[in-house]
Amino acid sequence: MKEQEKQVQLKNYNRRTVLNYIRRNQTATKAGLASMTGLTFMAIKKILEELEALSLIRGDQKEICKTGRKANSYAVNENYKYTIGIHINKYSTSIALLNLKGKILKIERHSMEQDFLNQSEFVGLIMDSVDRVTGQAGIDKKDLLGIGVGTPGPVDCKKGVILTPPNIPVLSYLPLKEILEERTGLPVYVNKDTNVIALAEYWYGNAAGCANLVYIDVDMGIGNGLIMDGKINAGANSTAGEFGHITIDLNGPLCNCGNRGCLEAMSSGIAVLRKMGEQLENAENHPLYRKRNALTMKDVFEMVDQKDLLTISILNQSAFYLGAEGRCGSDRGGRDCCRSFL
Repeated sequence: MKEQEKQVQLKNYNRRTVLNYIRRNQTATKAGLASMTGLTFMAIKKILEELEALSLIRGDQKEICKTGRKANSYAVNENYKYTIGIHINKYSTSIALLNLKGKILKIERHSMEQDFLNQSEFVGLIMDSVDRVTGQAGIDKKDLLGIGVGTPGPVDCKKGVILTPPNIPVLSYLPLKEILEERTGLPVYVNKDTNVIALAEYWYGNAAGCANLVYIDVDMGIGNGLIMDGKINAGANSTAGEFGHITIDLNGPLCNCGNRGCLEAMSSGIAVLRKMGEQLENAENHPLYRKRNALTMKDVFEMVDQKDLLTISILNQSAFYLGAEGRCGSDRGGRDCCRSFL
């Protein structure tokens, strides 16, 4: 590599380092950046001037330094460009327009409980929503940087293909990245929903300031997201974190993935609703008896608030299975159990 190319790469690396530090910390001063990055004060000054000229950052406010003087601080220019975020789950798909600080400017939600839904209609629904949220916000599409998609796994993250989501079979083998890039002309990133949520926690949530984290998602399905050294760890085949489909009972109920006794089939929201429906068949006097074939988690939580013993016992059983899996006891494989999803 030529020396000039090395210098360009180093310059871009330093720019990214400074920009990422400002993003992670909301604001930063020149002195703070020099201290944290190891770059000289003059190098920081020059980089900040370049980023300001590109409109990527803006002056934010004055902060009081240790010497008592007020120093200028800098923040990401949230209105420099915009992004589209898409979240897919079993019951709904959300399409949102966000600024560069992650603030949702406009959002649309669509039910996934439509018998007529197919892949073509699903992509059309997304495209129509992208048009509406940008139009309602008065944002020109040329100001969009890209599209990020979080979807239930498994996912081929490199190719951007939704593989075989057990709870949304209609989306199996959908090459969403290729289709959306062709239709929008924007870069598209597709990843497992729990990884994306973990990244949001790393950037803006309770894990801000942490380099590594494990996010565990217990919803209608069960999974987790892994962040290591500030980056998503998707695993060798984009399947890291799929611990919801570890078998904990060989004779357990059939899971939507096709196996029996998965943690998800024993402990998820889907499992709770299934068990509730089964128990209600023999409980004609229960308040939810008439809804036993159309239960929602809202119904379950309302019964918990009413101290309903049947509902509480089912939730306790669900929590027991989840806790048993989390312990990874030596009688079930010990450390090897944990290795199965890392």
